[in-house]
Amino acid sequence: MTIRTPEYAYFGDSTFDITALDIALDGAADVTTRLRLRVAEACSRGARLVLLDVSGLTTVTPSGVADLLHAMRAARTQGADLRAYGHSPVLTDALEALDLRKVFTVHANRQHAIDRTRPTGPVRHRARRPVLSGRRSRSVGSS
Repeated sequence: MTIRTPEYAYFGDSTFDITALDIALDGAADVTTRLRLRVAEACSRGARLVLLDVSGLTTVTPSGVADLLHAMRAARTQGADLRAYGHSPVLTDALEALDLRKVFTVHANRQHAIDRTRPTGPVRHRARRPVLSGRRSRSVGSS
């Protein structure tokens, strides 16, 4: 897989500050993909939004999907967001086969990915745990 970044996102200059980064993915997303490292480096340098153009993907393996998910986690742990856009039937098929369509969303185009904000729903609270009273519960049919 080839990762293409625009010239303005060159990471060699440590004083360069970015708030958004575009990455175009070409070829195969597989075990050799190092997208997570690239995203983590960009986020540590200040990127708050990483946009992935996945329209150039020709093959996606389960390890490639795992790398995409690890990249998303790396971005979110540093307070950033990773959003994919573009038409990629192979990525869509891989996400459907692994039942990950709700976890990793692919937007129709770049502008739609930029305009989308991460939903901030209500905080999920843990369910109440049953209080142990010292009595054993009776199973069905026991006397």
